[in-house]
Amino acid sequence: MRTTRAMATGAVALALVVGGAGCGAIAEKATEKAVEKASGCEDIDASGEQVGAECDGVSANVDADGNVAVTDEDGNSIDASADGSAALPEGWPAELAPPADARITSATVSGDDLGVTAALDGDVAEVFSGIKGQLEQAGYTIESDTVTDAAEGTVASATASGPEHDATVSVTSNYGDTSLGSVLVVYNLTRAAG
Repeated sequence: MRTTRAMATGAVALALVVGGAGCGAIAEKATEKAVEKASGCEDIDASGEQVGAECDGVSANVDADGNVAVTDEDGNSIDASADGSAALPEGWPAELAPPADARITSATVSGDDLGVTAALDGDVAEVFSGIKGQLEQAGYTIESDTVTDAAEGTVASATASGPEHDATVSVTSNYGDTSLGSVLVVYNLTRAAG
């Protein structure tokens, strides 16, 4: 079984050359060869503005907008979107949907674990307070929570146990590209023991 790390490596190789995918058979063939060399896979298809690969049970696609979708034969997946349009992973509890104005930049499935990263505009403490309330309304017990002001911004995190999943959520000031939002939210759900 390929790990999420190996899946990500293959996606990065695809992303590095997708920009080279142009119109025309020569550009497509050159892109296919570059991805084959970078990934070690032989089943590469570069057509138009998209590059796709199937290799060792892993399927990966990258489009010209930088959106990446990788899935392995065990159902593990990564959906990453440069424009914040990634979809929630299959099986994500509806009651834990990110705030309505959040833009989902990545969604992962690794076994029974689910993860989401989203960006939105707002105040870290307010967003965090809303998410904690959401967890409690969904039947989760907050086990720990902290809010810390740092030189670069505010950092907040919580762990919670729930009926089907245990949750870890972190909410931080966005230190990087703020075009999708000034606040980053990272959710990790792990199947609850027992």
